Amino acid sequence: MAVAAAAADFPTGRETESLMTQGPTRVERPSAGESLERGAICGEYIVESQLGRGGFGRVYLARHRVLGRGVAIKVLDRELAASPRAYQRFVWEARTACRVRHPNVIEILDFGRLTDGRPFLVMELLDGETLEERLAARGRLGLAETVAIVDALAAALSAVHRAGVVHRDVKPSNVFLRTPDDRVTLLDFGIAKLVRPEPEDRPLVTTVNTRLGTPEAMAPEQILGLPIDGRTDVYGLGITLYRMLTGAWPFAADDDAELERLHLEATPAPPSERAPVPPAIDEVIARALAKDPAARPSDATMIAAELREAAGRVALSAPIDRHDGEAVACFFEVRAQGTDRGGVDRIAHVLDLAGEVIAAAGWSVTAQTATSVLTAATRPPRTLSDAAALAEELLSRTRGAVDDTFVVHASVHADRAVIEGGAEGRIVGGPITLRAGASA
Repeated sequence: MAVAAAAADFPTGRETESLMTQGPTRVERPSAGESLERGAICGEYIVESQLGRGGFGRVYLARHRVLGRGVAIKVLDRELAASPRAYQRFVWEARTACRVRHPNVIEILDFGRLTDGRPFLVMELLDGETLEERLAARGRLGLAETVAIVDALAAALSAVHRAGVVHRDVKPSNVFLRTPDDRVTLLDFGIAKLVRPEPEDRPLVTTVNTRLGTPEAMAPEQILGLPIDGRTDVYGLGITLYRMLTGAWPFAADDDAELERLHLEATPAPPSERAPVPPAIDEVIARALAKDPAARPSDATMIAAELREAAGRVALSAPIDRHDGEAVACFFEVRAQGTDRGGVDRIAHVLDLAGEVIAAAGWSVTAQTATSVLTAATRPPRTLSDAAALAEELLSRTRGAVDDTFVVHASVHADRAVIEGGAEGRIVGGPITLRAGASA
């Protein structure tokens, strides 16, 4: 998917915020349409097409009228342009991102206002996909790919922190993977905070007890409205790392209040219990997700180094016994009829329930995506009857968690598998993992 996603992840109602801001006293609101047509002028740039739509505005493909350089232009919606808070937050994104010069951080090229008063940002044009889009398509990433992404993302965060900025919204949708080399770019500084603000930045310094971020990825100190620093972004990096390796968020709940409670009080399941992740990685992620900021590494690059070292230990360890064998599997899937965010949250909750059922039955998760979970075991000792019983239990236990706007099904099958660690070892691949959803 080729998009100018430099700022495509617009703020939504899921972000919790409380800002003291100042903005323009008045913006003219003409009756012209909201969207910019092909040929519209934005400063020195000519609009070619619309690339995306978000909660705060639209993103367009445009070119410099003289140089011909392609750019992405983010335009604030007319109604929001009249809001001092929304306007100042828009300006804040531009000014904050401009403080950081790094190859893995989005570059802001220009800022201006349309003739009708709406502000716009001019950003470098990116071709590729967000990490969130890749995870939605593939479920989870392999260890080598994850290490490479975390290395680059940690370097970007370290540069951000050296500039006196805390991003405070590190998550897969704010990480862009460029075509063709998967170069990582950190996006969206709309809710970033200066820990060393300049005098002219005072209007945007947040008040005490400010809570700003995305519920699935908010650090405990963000939730409590406590002072933040680079270790807050280390927590977000840990969340992102967990999601890359398992395909799931560390915490999932039906409402934001419960999500906040989990971030403050609960310990997430080790990644190795939710996906084929080497146990050596569990400790690295646990350090990044420590409740107390003082227990986390002080710099994001430390997490990257620890991850790289743990992955190296796995690669350099004694050869693992892997062989072909027979296995049975149960595939469980839940999908929402619509595409609203509430449906995504409910699916995550149902998959967490499914994980509990699977663990209680003595099975383990073999693979998981954003909408499904596959559990497989060697045959023997497991049989198709065992898998069928697990499928019935999954449907029974999750039935009350969904309504008729969701489609839920479970199926079982038997096939060849790649088995690691003895005759009754762990399923790590083979046809059994590729026939998800097939009937036995």
